[in-house]
Amino acid sequence: MDIDRLQTRQADTKGARPSSADDGHVKSPSEIERTAMKQQRLIYSIAMVLGIVVFAIDVMVPVNVAVAVLYVVVVLMVASVASQLLTVAAAWTCVSLTIIGFLLAPGDQIAPASLARCVVSVIAIITVSALALRNQSSKATLQKQVDLLNLTHDAIVGYDLEGRITFWSQGAQRLYGWHEPEVLGKDIHELTKTDSTLPISELVKGALESSGWKGELTRKARDGRSVVVSSRWNVSRDKWGQPVAILSTDSDVTQAKSLESELRRQKEELASIVDAIPAMVWSASDAGRLFYRNQRWSDFGVDVGDDGAEWRDILHPDDFDAFEIEWRNALMTGESFEISARVQLTSGEYRYMIIGAAPLRDADGRILRWYGVNTDIEERRRAELALEKSRAELAHVTRITMLGELAASIAHEVTQPLAAIVTAGEAGLRWLNREVPDLDEVRFGIEQITHDARRATEIIRQIRSMAKRRDPDAVVLDLNEVVEQSVGLVRRELQSHSIEVSQSYATTLPVCGDRVQLQQVIINLLMNAIQAMSNVASSERRLEMRSSRIPSSILSVATEAVDLVAFKSKAFPRSLKQRKMFPFAQIR
Repeated sequence: MDIDRLQTRQADTKGARPSSADDGHVKSPSEIERTAMKQQRLIYSIAMVLGIVVFAIDVMVPVNVAVAVLYVVVVLMVASVASQLLTVAAAWTCVSLTIIGFLLAPGDQIAPASLARCVVSVIAIITVSALALRNQSSKATLQKQVDLLNLTHDAIVGYDLEGRITFWSQGAQRLYGWHEPEVLGKDIHELTKTDSTLPISELVKGALESSGWKGELTRKARDGRSVVVSSRWNVSRDKWGQPVAILSTDSDVTQAKSLESELRRQKEELASIVDAIPAMVWSASDAGRLFYRNQRWSDFGVDVGDDGAEWRDILHPDDFDAFEIEWRNALMTGESFEISARVQLTSGEYRYMIIGAAPLRDADGRILRWYGVNTDIEERRRAELALEKSRAELAHVTRITMLGELAASIAHEVTQPLAAIVTAGEAGLRWLNREVPDLDEVRFGIEQITHDARRATEIIRQIRSMAKRRDPDAVVLDLNEVVEQSVGLVRRELQSHSIEVSQSYATTLPVCGDRVQLQQVIINLLMNAIQAMSNVASSERRLEMRSSRIPSSILSVATEAVDLVAFKSKAFPRSLKQRKMFPFAQIR
C-alpha cells in the first residue's frame, strides 16, 4: 500500500474529524458523528443556495458568459460529503438546470454564442462530476484499506522524515492511548519518548539506507507506562527513488518480554538450586549421552571429556563393567537404576558414590531424557567400615570374656581326653609287660589314645578359633554339629548347676554362616539359660535343645533358618517365649 495515499487520506479525513480543544479534551465518537452530520447539512444547504443563485442569474440576467459553469462548484460541494449516488443525482440536476436556464434565458437561444455557452457548461459539469466520482471511488478504496489496517492489533504509524506523524491507526491508539487528532503533526519519537540501544538518528539513517529496519524499542504510553514494542520500519519512496516517509508497524511485546525475563529468572534460580544440591546432578539424552552437569562436578574435581566415553573415563575399571550392564539395561527397559561405584577425581583419588537415574517421559510414554544424581558415600562407607571393625573388636572381646567365664568347663573338656590318654597309655604298658604281651589290647589302647588326642586337638582348635581376631568366614556348616560342639564346651557348667539336658535335632540342617559366630550365639544362649535357672530347684532344672526347619520365606543369612535353642523350664515365663530371640529380651 502506498504510504503517500494513506497520508493523503488521513489529511482528507482530518477535516471531518474535529481536533482536540485547547484544554486537551477529545470528543467522543458520538460527538464526532453529530458534528460531521451538522457539517454535511450545512454543505448541502450552501450547495442548494448556490445552485438557486446560479440558476436565477442564468435565467434573468442577460450576460455573455457561461454562468452555468458555476454548477461545478455545487457538484464538488456535494461530492465532498455525499455518496456517489447523491453526487450523480446532483450532477444530473445541475445539467438539467443548465438546459432549463438556457431555454428560459432572454435572447436568441439559437444563436451560436448562447448555444456554445450551454454546451460548454454541460460538458464542464459532466467532466467535473466524472472526476469527483473517480475521486470518491479512490477514497472509498483507500478507506477500506485504512479500515483493514485498523483491524490489526499492531500499531501502524506513518510519519515523514522529520518524524511528524501523518497516519495513526486505531491499533496505535489502543497501544499508546492517544487519539488521532492529538498526535497528527507531532514528532513520534518525542511524543512516545522512544528509547533504544542506538540513537534514533542512527536507526533512521540505517533504515533509509537499507529501505527498512526492525528491532525492539521502549516507548512511553499516554498513561506513563513503559511499552516494549517490536518495531518494523518500511521506507516509502517517490517515483524518483527518494525517501519521503516511514511506515512503522509496532507489536506490543511487553508481556512477552516480562514473561521471558521471569522465565530467565526462574531458569537461573533453578540452576542455582541444582548447583546447590550437595550431589553431582546430571542429565542425559534418551540414548544415554551426558549433556548437562551441575557445578558440583567441578567442585568434586570430576573431569569428564566429550568423547562419548564419559563414564569409562571417570569410573574405576573394576566397577565400570557392572555399571555399564545396569546402565544399558535401564536404557533398554526404561526403568530407574541405582548402583555403587568408585568415581575418579582429577587428583587421581577414587571415591565411592551411589549413581542413580530415572527417565522423564512425554505424554505418550516416550523417554525424553534421563535425570541422575551421583551421591558421595565415601565418608559413610568409611564410617561403616569403622563400625564393622568396632563390631568385630567387640565380638572378639565378648568371645574372650566368654572364654574366661568358661575356663572351668574348657579345662574339664581338655583334661578329660588327656586323662583318658594317660589311662590308655598306662594300660598299654601293662599289657606289654606281661610274659605274653596282649597286642590286641595294646592296639586298642593306642587307638583310644589317638582318638582322645584328636578330641583334645579339636577342643583346643575351637578355643583358638574363638579367641583369634579374624574376619567372618561364611561357609556351609552342619548346624547340629555346631550345636553339639557348643554344648560340649559348656558341659561342665551344665553339670555343676545340675541341669538336665535333652537334645532333639533335625536329620540334617546345612546352613551358610561363620562357625565361630554361630558358636558364640549358641554359647551365649546356653549361658543365659544356666543363669536364668539359678533360682530354680535342682530337681526342676531342665534344658531342652531342639533344632528344626522353618519356612524359607523368612530366611536371612542361611539357606534355611533354624530354631537353635529352646528352653523349657519353670524359670522361663510363657509370656517371654515368643520374644526369646528379640534384642534386649531378658528374664533375670
